[in-house]
Amino acid sequence: MANQFLIKETMAAMRGLSACEIMALQSGCCAGIELLGYYEKGDTPAPIIYHLAPTTPDPGPDDGGSVIAVGSIKLIHNFVGDVDVKYFGAIPNADNTTLINQVLIQFDTVVLSADYKVNPVGKTDAGYTGGVKPRTGNTLKFLHGCKLYIDPNDSESYSILTLNSVNDVKIIDALVYGDVENHIGSSGEWGHGITVYGCENILLVNPQAHYCWGDGLTIASSSTHHNKNVRITGGTEAHFNRRNGVSIISCERLYIDEIIANYNGTIRGTLPMYGVDIEPNANGRDHIDCVIDSIKTWGNNEGGLEIIPAYMQHINYNAQGVFKCSIGSYVSNFDGANTQGRGSLRIAYADKAVAGIVETQRVNGYIDIENVTINDAVQRSVNFTRVADTGLSIKLGNVSINNPYTKQDNLSSRELRNAVCFITQNIQTTYGFININNLVVNDYNNNLVVGVYFRAIEDIVNVYQKVNIQRYNHIGEWSDPVEAPAYGSTGDSVIISMATPFYKKISGNYVMNNYAVVDKMVFEVSGNNSITLPNLSVVTNKRITVMANVNIDHVININGRSDTQLINVRPVKGQTVQLFGRGVLELEIKDGQWNIVKSVGEYQNAICKIKGDTISRPSSLDNTMYGFQYYDTTLKKFVYWTGTAWQN
Repeated sequence: MANQFLIKETMAAMRGLSACEIMALQSGCCAGIELLGYYEKGDTPAPIIYHLAPTTPDPGPDDGGSVIAVGSIKLIHNFVGDVDVKYFGAIPNADNTTLINQVLIQFDTVVLSADYKVNPVGKTDAGYTGGVKPRTGNTLKFLHGCKLYIDPNDSESYSILTLNSVNDVKIIDALVYGDVENHIGSSGEWGHGITVYGCENILLVNPQAHYCWGDGLTIASSSTHHNKNVRITGGTEAHFNRRNGVSIISCERLYIDEIIANYNGTIRGTLPMYGVDIEPNANGRDHIDCVIDSIKTWGNNEGGLEIIPAYMQHINYNAQGVFKCSIGSYVSNFDGANTQGRGSLRIAYADKAVAGIVETQRVNGYIDIENVTINDAVQRSVNFTRVADTGLSIKLGNVSINNPYTKQDNLSSRELRNAVCFITQNIQTTYGFININNLVVNDYNNNLVVGVYFRAIEDIVNVYQKVNIQRYNHIGEWSDPVEAPAYGSTGDSVIISMATPFYKKISGNYVMNNYAVVDKMVFEVSGNNSITLPNLSVVTNKRITVMANVNIDHVININGRSDTQLINVRPVKGQTVQLFGRGVLELEIKDGQWNIVKSVGEYQNAICKIKGDTISRPSSLDNTMYGFQYYDTTLKKFVYWTGTAWQN
């Protein structure tokens, strides 16, 4: 019957048309051929129809899918819309790299609907050349959770899904798996899952990259230019990669809605071993301008989130905001098992001499993380290293640190057992500042931790309030809520403003060391226990509120105003409050007034004492201090203030 279709179950059967069947097509007795599968019936998404191609114009060479040469004729199928690579003969468990890339060249929208093996190896000075490589204008869709995977290899570098110097590309639901568990070689760290190098106008929807020899997802400059306008939505996941989960090296106008990065660096790991690493290179092209709504990390070997702006080498850092990073929310869980303890959240700046950085070529911009939650950090929770030298403004808001440092190891506990750590190391001139709002440290496991720890902060010079912590609460046991260098060396470097009280219930006698500049502290002391504050560096225009027994020793400098209640004591009725001070001579009094104690409420009979030598004793007090007692260590007796003079 005229205009019927020949039925063929496989491509091989269609290629084997008989002379009679070819004649039927040429005569019009058969309208075309219905192909039911490629290698076997039903292995393509649906049957398709091939027609006899005209001889003029020539439809082109046999491509295994849209044009098929059979004897003296050619058959043609005009694919429209989404094109599945199965129609071109892609099969699992074979190298499909060339086939998939050829389909991407021919068609705008390409579909992968099965798991395919590819060859990822290939790299030149211009970038990665291996793997699946969409061209400009492509849309590549992964259906039904299908993935690209690779055989184990010995290459130092590779890329499974490669976007190199292309524009206007969309990748939907990409899933790639590397070879870190069975990688044959031991060198290199650049075997990546998904690479975006020197591209513009890129959309990735729900990309996932796991078990790669290097990073899961890498966003970086090509050999000539950086990325622009990269948007990643629908969630990004990167787990069990050898180096980092996600590396953001260079992009102008990068937006990511969510990153989930777990257990990176835990299999044959090599540094940095972070869930997310934002770290430009020193090539003069890198540019960081990113907005990330949410980052969640779990169990990464070195830490969850690392931001290192150090190696940017632009000509004029002052003229352009080359490093701009805004993150809405960061949540870390059980990160930092590696013994180096770099921090669940680490913001660092390399040594200037090592990085080749000069003052006229420093970074300009900001790092802003609105909400930070660190849960069960195995090592440091939040770690700043040399960041004051970057020139960046750094702001962390609503920082909550829960159960810090839950693992014991043989490293120095004084350097590691802390929630927030500031390490400066060899800073000579500083430009930027760090601002932390609403810091809460919750330690429900009763670990002895330092809430906020400063190391070598006294090396900072030419600074003013370079670290500003506002509304700091520390709940649970601690060895020190704050530890800083003693005797006022941090006076212009660190401000801890406790607008929301620093609150701690003391069940035993306690000594707290080396405070920096403090706004307000509140303690509750039970029973007959006491709290002692030796080496209190600076208390500026503010107050300390303590409920029960208090000893304050070595008060170095108190800058007060006549209307400021510097130390407000609210003892339990019947208990004694003692304020011991050697170095009272260094008090700076304004308007001739020194309001060291004002009793409040029903506790007007509290006994308040200051201990020091005659020289250190203040020459006068205001008349509200009538009856105030001072133990004179030179006279070896108490004196008291009559309202106008000291009396034995």
